[in-house]
Amino acid sequence: MVTSRDEPYVGVSGSRQSIANVMLKIVADPTDTANNSIGIAGPDTAGENRPIY
Repeated sequence: MVTSRDEPYVGVSGSRQSIANVMLKIVADPTDTANNSIGIAGPDTAGENRPIY
């Protein structure tokens, strides 16, 4: 799940695979996320509490 700056960040964490997929999409089309702040999280972690380390 990728959220932009005007959307609430609802996830907790993302897998290495999901991060890699987003990075490949950014490399393929850098204008898609240009000048935008994005958050990346696994959709299965939506609504969970963030871990405390």
